[in-house]
Amino acid sequence: MDLLVLDTIHGGALLADELALRGHRVEAIDVYRGVGPLPDPDDFDFVIAPVHLDPSHPLLADAGDRLVSHHEATARCLADCRPPLLIEVTGARGKTTTAFAIAETMEGSGILHTSAGTFRYPERRLLRRRSITPAEALPAARAAVAIGGWCVAEESLGVTGAGDLAVLTSGDDYACAAGTRSALACKLASVERAPRLLVASGVAADHTQFYRAESLAPCDGVSCAGPAGRPIDNPLTVLPAYRNAIQLA
Repeated sequence: MDLLVLDTIHGGALLADELALRGHRVEAIDVYRGVGPLPDPDDFDFVIAPVHLDPSHPLLADAGDRLVSHHEATARCLADCRPPLLIEVTGARGKTTTAFAIAETMEGSGILHTSAGTFRYPERRLLRRRSITPAEALPAARAAVAIGGWCVAEESLGVTGAGDLAVLTSGDDYACAAGTRSALACKLASVERAPRLLVASGVAADHTQFYRAESLAPCDGVSCAGPAGRPIDNPLTVLPAYRNAIQLA
């Protein structure tokens, strides 16, 4: 297929390379610093753009049902490089803390990808530092496949939905896409594609396989219910941000 990928700064370059490796003809555009004439979107089967891009951009205006998000395109690429267990974490706040907390509960080898870096577990060895655009889940997933392990990936503005579980850490909202979209609405739309959804305390969502952290791991003061009801005592649970991360993990 002929694919037009927008925003090389925020994961588009990586996504374009991944799609080209799969045999597609791809043109990637830097929508912020690009020079020269723009291509005609009608020359492409699909236009692939991040959800945060201004919908009035001339390359998006007439895309219609040919418009695919970076998250959706990444999900399609993950189909052929998916690790045995993939957990995707998103939310306005608490993403990194929650991703680390989840990784600390995992057994065996795995890859943790966060805004603080990509780490190999159980050694906690830093492999690289990358952004948390959805496309960056691809090299993290591929690294997990190489070691036969799990992958926990922090992702911005939603999840790809290709994982086994989506985790939404916050119900906070803000405007994106030049003020035309709700960031929370983007995240909620993305988690609908995931087979299971786990949400932090107080977050409302509609999903067929929906779990609330406070129901699975209720907290009382410095103690949270762990596996098989075994209490986990941690003074950090008195702080809402850490309590949410510990409950979600």
